[in-house]
Amino acid sequence: MMTRLRQLYWASVLLACAAQAHDGLRACGGANEWPPASYFVTGANGETETVGYSIDVLRAALLAREHGVAITLLPWARCLQAVRQADIDIAMSAFYSEERARDFYYSRPYYLLHPGYVRFGPRRADDPKPAAALQHERVCGINAFNYSWSGIAPERIDTLSNDYVSVVQKLRRGRCDAVLDQVEVGQALIHLQRHGFARGQFSVIALPGATPVPIHFMVSRKHPRAAELLAELDAGIAALQRRNALAPMLRRHLLPQR
Repeated sequence: MMTRLRQLYWASVLLACAAQAHDGLRACGGANEWPPASYFVTGANGETETVGYSIDVLRAALLAREHGVAITLLPWARCLQAVRQADIDIAMSAFYSEERARDFYYSRPYYLLHPGYVRFGPRRADDPKPAAALQHERVCGINAFNYSWSGIAPERIDTLSNDYVSVVQKLRRGRCDAVLDQVEVGQALIHLQRHGFARGQFSVIALPGATPVPIHFMVSRKHPRAAELLAELDAGIAALQRRNALAPMLRRHLLPQR
């Protein structure tokens, strides 16, 4: 009898914890890692922690929330689908596109990234190349990523790779001439030496004349409290901007380049 009572007690505790956790918001980003926005580090206790500028901004913008925000990094396509169906409340670090805007609302922007591309080895003699010239090379990207910022037609971008590991392998093996990415992201991945990137082996090149690209949080148009949540996000980001609080947050995640 006592064993049965203990089982019932712990079951009720777990249910209560689950209910409390559900009261908080849930947000996701890409499991590929996308520093400085979101990435993994090993904590002092040896456990993997999820950190990043987007995470800091999101939690600060929603600081008034009693139960905070639970963050998870998923394959990007799965993250988008979960937020689209309102199974997860917020997608982090998203570029605007008209196609996505049919399914999502966008927060006000909280960061500007600079379009670029990555080569294996040193820059070529004719780098940096504008999009009009680069599109005649073998250009690669990652499935479900938005490359509208590049100015290169989607049909000219090989996006058959599902993650950074596979697209970097293509680049190393000469099956791609360049991988599209934001300058800040490419530099951070190389510095962290993630997914096959390594210091001294790759070159990150800014696309000349390209306009910096804002990133946003996204909320599904299906979300039952979409308007309320979006207003809360926008108000929180605006307050951080007024206090000049975003720049110090960003500096914590801008890694030194070598």
